Amino acid sequence: MLCEQPMALPAMLALVFFIVVRPFDFFPTLAQFPFLYLFFFLGVLGLIVDLARGALRWTPSPALPWAVALVFWALATALLHARGTLWTAIVELSILISVYVVIAHCVTDFQSFSRLAGLILLCLMVVGAVCTHQGLQPRQCVAYVGAEGVEGRPIFLERPCTEVADCVWDSRDWDATYGCEHVGLSGTTSIQGRVRYVGTLNDPNESALAACLPIPIAIARYQRRRGPRRLVVVVLAIILGAATAVLSQSRGGQLVFITLFAVYFLKRYGLKGILAALPLCVPMVLFGGREGGDSSTTARLSCQAAGIDMFLHSPVTGVGFRQFEEYHEQTAHNSFVLVPAELGVVGMVLWGIVFWACIKICLASFKTPTGPDSEEARIWGMALLSSFAAMAVGIFFLSFAYELLLWIFLGLINAYHAALVRKWPECRVRLGGKDVAWVMGAGLTVLALLFVYIRIKGVV
Repeated sequence: MLCEQPMALPAMLALVFFIVVRPFDFFPTLAQFPFLYLFFFLGVLGLIVDLARGALRWTPSPALPWAVALVFWALATALLHARGTLWTAIVELSILISVYVVIAHCVTDFQSFSRLAGLILLCLMVVGAVCTHQGLQPRQCVAYVGAEGVEGRPIFLERPCTEVADCVWDSRDWDATYGCEHVGLSGTTSIQGRVRYVGTLNDPNESALAACLPIPIAIARYQRRRGPRRLVVVVLAIILGAATAVLSQSRGGQLVFITLFAVYFLKRYGLKGILAALPLCVPMVLFGGREGGDSSTTARLSCQAAGIDMFLHSPVTGVGFRQFEEYHEQTAHNSFVLVPAELGVVGMVLWGIVFWACIKICLASFKTPTGPDSEEARIWGMALLSSFAAMAVGIFFLSFAYELLLWIFLGLINAYHAALVRKWPECRVRLGGKDVAWVMGAGLTVLALLFVYIRIKGVV
């Protein structure tokens, strides 16, 4: 019946589309209208209305109390260490937790979950398509003027080039930053020849991560209902993900791509499956490398060493939310270092529990009773486990802990939990003291291993 259809879901679908795809970056006239705030407001309002009229049953997601506690703790660290940034932190974290809450609780069954997952598939394939198209374009000279540098809007000099020197030798404005870049759709540009998207995904490594994540979703949709169209989508998702990982020259993105398939092979064939996934490494290694890799690795290790040092000097509260770059020239380039450095051991545990809850949810799908309905649950559970394992690998090399795309995926997995529990209440995931102890131990172990590795490499 119409009255039973959730009102929050359409607004959430539109919000996710605008957050990830960012159409206003391609069509500037859209930037004149506050679509993000409009769809966000409609999503929250729709959730409240759905709960009031019974179209949704309020079943708090397993990670919800921990996510809320994380937000309040992050605000407390901002208040303690950087009061001048408190209002900015309130705005950012409020958006983050609200998007998570609405996505995690706007699903009523596997049908509505499938729609949400399908839209995320579409959005991330757009990212891959834009990056792939950009990387296939010939290089031309561009100039960046202003304080934003290469992060700003470029001026196109409309002159072909093979290296930066071709763009500088006869240029008049020596205060500009010049580049020899691939120019894609609507003026999107590569950076040092590495393809990238726009907005929060304008880093090549983050673009590669985003372009690879939809592959398991495409596979799951094909497994649920096999057909030529869905098979084409699977093949296209794989091509776009692989192409973006290679053209972005992102080693982290290449590991993400390999992890996606390794998880599937591991589940089906056990440890032998890892060996089956190794051939995927060959083309990535051959075509996806870039010059200066050793210096980049050393710089990243230096950032992580700084993060561990921040944690050791302030183990309880860290240095404060979004304060890492106040103590070091670059960010941590590792989410598992960034969080303890900024939020201390308390924040590390809270963020880790939210992360761990998603893994437990995916694993819970394998406990469903045998039957046709359980097959769909297991297919989606496997797809989400593959995507989230790849996400974990990707953010190990990125400062991605507070990015909206991560929290959209956290919300997606908790929305899956809502659909799962509605069908099989016995699959409900619960978190307790053992989970806290495990997460704390795992987090401290990662920091300890990184500390030892950094010392062995001689990075200070």
